[in-house]
Amino acid sequence: MSKKSLNKTTIREFSVIFEKLKNDGLIFRCSFAQISKHFLNEFLLVNAFSVDFETLKLAYLEHIEFEMNIVHKTNEHELNRLANERHNNEIKEAIKDENDFHKYICKSYFDLTSEPKEELLRAFIKATEDIKKIDDTLDDIKKTLDEIHTRNLTDEIQEKNPILYYYQEINERVKFELLNFIKDDIKDYALDKSYNNSFISSWFTQNIYRYKWNPDLYKPKYPNDLSNKMGNLPLPEFHKLCNTYKEDKTAFYSFLNKYISDEEIAPEIFEMTQKHHILASKKEIIFEAINIYQNGSKIMFACAVPTIIEGILHDLCLLIGEKENDLLQKGFQYKLDKLNNIFGWELYYEYYSFRFRLIRNKVAHGRLTKIDVDELADLLLLDLHQICHLVQSDKLKLNHKRFVIDELNKNILCPNYKFLMEYILLEKEPVPSFYNLGVVVEKIEELILGDKFWEFLESELNNGVNM
Repeated sequence: MSKKSLNKTTIREFSVIFEKLKNDGLIFRCSFAQISKHFLNEFLLVNAFSVDFETLKLAYLEHIEFEMNIVHKTNEHELNRLANERHNNEIKEAIKDENDFHKYICKSYFDLTSEPKEELLRAFIKATEDIKKIDDTLDDIKKTLDEIHTRNLTDEIQEKNPILYYYQEINERVKFELLNFIKDDIKDYALDKSYNNSFISSWFTQNIYRYKWNPDLYKPKYPNDLSNKMGNLPLPEFHKLCNTYKEDKTAFYSFLNKYISDEEIAPEIFEMTQKHHILASKKEIIFEAINIYQNGSKIMFACAVPTIIEGILHDLCLLIGEKENDLLQKGFQYKLDKLNNIFGWELYYEYYSFRFRLIRNKVAHGRLTKIDVDELADLLLLDLHQICHLVQSDKLKLNHKRFVIDELNKNILCPNYKFLMEYILLEKEPVPSFYNLGVVVEKIEELILGDKFWEFLESELNNGVNM
């Protein structure tokens, strides 16, 4: 019975053999030696499972027409000569030991450098350990909620329950994701980990379940009052400041007053109101609130800022396509949930959901004390500053479209057509008249109709450029 020749088998044919081993479940049950023997049985005239290693080795060498003493061709290129020598030496080393031989077969023909069954076992153990950690966290959350319920203290319930319910939800979600990983993806993950540092392996490893990368993210934490503030400070200095905030309020507020002055926080807020239509629409109330702050009327400022911030968040929701009626009916948390999908970490979702919300509620119910006001006014100014920066984020389609228009306008006579392609993708995003870009937009629209752009586009498509 004739069999295929290893020397004439294509990569596609090797892939078919591998897929058969995979579909039969052998890849995840077998050692290197067993995988190697199943593979060699497709080509050799001997039964790899019946003969001893010496017989198998000789059968393989004969099959691939291996020459122990390589004879070089007279006109052979130096690179080819070196490659052939390296390949021959690799085989000579591999055939010295049975285990090394089977590892060589698996690596040479399937690119396997570790046994898939071992990688699968490791991945399963790690995944089940992570499920246990998640279950422990969920148990701790439930226990804490039960204790809070027993104490029945209104302030504690308002402060802690929303945070605990939030972490309960994200832990349940990530547990569901992890169970799906075990059910649907763990074998592919294990197999990709078995390959020889391939691009595919690297890509899949980066896309494993989220919990694996940072389990601490799923442990309940109460928001830091400073987490969304003073982002320009070096991290060690910021951590030191957080400790000062906890341990020495007098020293902290002394630093904060100086920081607000040195960084020109109020003037920068004024400046930002000139640059974005959402802030410009609230310019008068923002100016009045800051003037009140600068004149020392901190209680009025502290009462005004939460409403201003919520108004800005409301307008951001409208900008991303949310309906006015939904925003009015579903409240503050709904707005944050929608914006979190757009901004991610830039929003500081946990701070605004669980800490700022309490401040906002205190203001709404007239429960701010003199101590609250003295401590909150400077911090609220920084909240307003951070939210004004958020409005400028490139994650908003409008802002990115304005950036693209600006880039095109820098050289409208000889534009970068890749920016023009971006502009077309954003064409349906309206640009308010506030930005006075009508004339520039007309020129850009003319570029789209011009022959040069379409010639560029055709060239890109013909060249197979990834746009």
